[in-house]
Amino acid sequence: MHPALEKKIRAAGAAETDLASWGVYYPVVSSSLTARVRLRARGEDSPRQYLNFSTSNYLALGQRPEVASAVARAMEVYGLGANSSPALSGYYDVHETLEQELALFHGAEAAVLFPSGLSANAGTLAALLGKGDAVVMDEAGHGSLYLGAQTGGAEIRFYRHLDHQELDWLLGRFAEEGRTVLLAMIGVYSMTGEIENLPRAIEIARKHGAITFLDDAHAVGVLGQEARGSMEHFGLPSGAVDLHMSTLSKSLSGAGGYVAGPRAAVEFLRFQAKMLLLSASIPPPVAAGCLEGLRILRREGSGMARELRAKATYFAELLCKEGFQAPATGSAILAVRVPDEGKVIPVYRALLARGVLVNPILYPAVPRGEGRLRAAVTLAHSREDLETAARAFGECARECSLLRSLTGRT
Repeated sequence: MHPALEKKIRAAGAAETDLASWGVYYPVVSSSLTARVRLRARGEDSPRQYLNFSTSNYLALGQRPEVASAVARAMEVYGLGANSSPALSGYYDVHETLEQELALFHGAEAAVLFPSGLSANAGTLAALLGKGDAVVMDEAGHGSLYLGAQTGGAEIRFYRHLDHQELDWLLGRFAEEGRTVLLAMIGVYSMTGEIENLPRAIEIARKHGAITFLDDAHAVGVLGQEARGSMEHFGLPSGAVDLHMSTLSKSLSGAGGYVAGPRAAVEFLRFQAKMLLLSASIPPPVAAGCLEGLRILRREGSGMARELRAKATYFAELLCKEGFQAPATGSAILAVRVPDEGKVIPVYRALLARGVLVNPILYPAVPRGEGRLRAAVTLAHSREDLETAARAFGECARECSLLRSLTGRT
């Protein structure tokens, strides 16, 4: 290894080495990610089947036969990849149709596809903002928003989680300075499942003349009467935010991201967002699968989202009966708070031993010294699955003396 490279790796410190030694991250998956998954944890010799709460495949649309057929037909027509930037020869008719139907779904004038959710967030903010501008965001906001602001050279200011009083103060300060400022909002917070009070955040942004950007990645397909996301959840018109971002990799089960909004803004991004221009397009078969999934969502989304939310609420009730602090959030994500970070990995391993897969969450995703066990409920989970998982949580908590740290009981 090159000495300079070795020095950089050593300088990263012990944290990365510890993460690798735990064998928690980068498991090798050998099945589809639905209610059950077959995977091999790092350091193990063979895969096992687990009850899966570690996926954002909320509606299991990728496993629908209609979606599989759409992907197969697209493979016959287009082959595997786009093989070019969309600005050159990588923009296929299936991409155009998907963009048009995503815009219609959100009540926007237009939409533009990005290779990933990260590139949609980071590429948009980097294109819109530069030196002298500012981005204000919740401290629990997604790292891709930070990356975009940093890439563009804008000043980045965080406010305390869900603290709208501090948000008001920050935006007011930037307004007094006459600077261009963008408020980057999260519809559903990915680590906790909490739903942002969008009407209040938007009201504050409008008061101070801030651009509004909504990351709705974990809300589309989950919230709202017709599963259109957090805007619909609060009864807000589509024009209440300036730009509306979401992904194709969660409820739509595919890969990629998109931004919807005014046509002029979308066309600006097509030519100014470097993370779009300098990347190959989403593979056409993936776009075709997402398009079919979107059409299913438009037809059946109301009932699917309602059933999903009911399952998540039921799971929260079961966990609370086991002694956990895991209140229902209204989204599909539940986060069991662990006040002692040293207990996160032992409980996670105990759950694995019982055949239950969740996400262990540690710093920097949560404050140093504590952790979370994050569980995502999907439409594919049965009530029996939820009951089995909740019992396993209770058994593991008692085995690892977790409930004592939560409530003082054993």
